[in-house]
Amino acid sequence: MTTVRIVRVLPKLLSLNGSQGNADVLAIRASWFGFDVEQTVLDVGTTPSRQPDIVVWGSGTSSVLPRVLDAVSGWHSALSDWYQAGTAFVGIGLGGDVLGASVTGLGETSAREGIGLTPVVTVLGGTRLSGECVGVDYRGREVAGFINDHATRTVDHSTPLMTLHHPDIGDWSGATAPRADGVVSDQLWVATMSGPLMAMNPAIADDVLAHWASRHGIELPAPSDSHRRADSWAESARAGIRSRVA
Repeated sequence: MTTVRIVRVLPKLLSLNGSQGNADVLAIRASWFGFDVEQTVLDVGTTPSRQPDIVVWGSGTSSVLPRVLDAVSGWHSALSDWYQAGTAFVGIGLGGDVLGASVTGLGETSAREGIGLTPVVTVLGGTRLSGECVGVDYRGREVAGFINDHATRTVDHSTPLMTLHHPDIGDWSGATAPRADGVVSDQLWVATMSGPLMAMNPAIADDVLAHWASRHGIELPAPSDSHRRADSWAESARAGIRSRVA
């Protein structure tokens, strides 16, 4: 049986709003497809060793940023090697920011180096955006969820994971203007949308698993009854958000 190896990064620091739940969604959906799953943790004081298939970074408060950057400072080379070798990376909120080029902490004037897997430059302390939002992902599929963010991001030459709308949140350079959110490539999914993004939008989880399957020369089986039930619940949750945002 082919095994999907998933690594959670710093779950004690990067688990805000249930964002580590994205690893659970990937694991359970992989098991529903009939694959074995192995989950491990990359924590403070440990060293990246065996290459995994998927690395999941959750979100955290601005106060944990220095500890996160200190913890990962010795991992840059190994994580970059994993990426070059085909490992998929998922980053939510602050975890996604750390995967970028640099991050400037709240009230700080100098930037600290990120992992460098995306071109995103993040400065914490921007306009606070908080509330439910709706939109479409990079494949035109409907998405919905919650955003709680106060950072300014500069992105060059990247494709956003989602385009989001919420007319009542903060200042998105126009009351009803869409907001490009996150970054996506063939093996990287980064989002500002908070919490268990993939529970609400499970098609994105299956995109990650499809990348893993392709690397191993296999195709994902047809969705099971469990997939279809979970997808139906997710659609109901998104519909509720759409009705409230509208």
